[in-house]
Amino acid sequence: MKRSRAPLALMELTVMLLVFALAAALCLQAFVASSRQAAQSQARDTAVRLAQTAAETLKAAGGTEAEAEAAAAERLGGQVEQGVWYILYDADWNQVDRDGTYRLEALPGPLGGVESTEHLAQVRLQVTEEDAGEDEALCTLTVAWQKEVGGDG
Repeated sequence: MKRSRAPLALMELTVMLLVFALAAALCLQAFVASSRQAAQSQARDTAVRLAQTAAETLKAAGGTEAEAEAAAAERLGGQVEQGVWYILYDADWNQVDRDGTYRLEALPGPLGGVESTEHLAQVRLQVTEEDAGEDEALCTLTVAWQKEVGGDG
């Protein structure tokens, strides 16, 4: 009596299919993770570019923090509320008036351990995702400039 090898071949094919399915699942997981990481990297790059633009605008405006923020709001858009200038952006980084995904804000005052003087204006620019906490900023940039000194200064 001769035994058939069909069950053994079928079992071998089943094991190979399971191995390939496992490899495909691992590859898919790696692709999803890399896609998420690429999106985060792109958002961080855009946040840095916007913060640099805001920093240069604030420095070019000069004057006190409040004067510079008002001038930046006029040039770049956004709103000033309670001494904080901010701009809201949607998921595609287009400016919106409300319900933004990202927020660029300028927080005035002495920052980064630098003592405040009457001749030095300081602002911390911060870009955050609205869903994330304040500790998870995409970009934080400290800007300082010399205020104009009038008279004999």
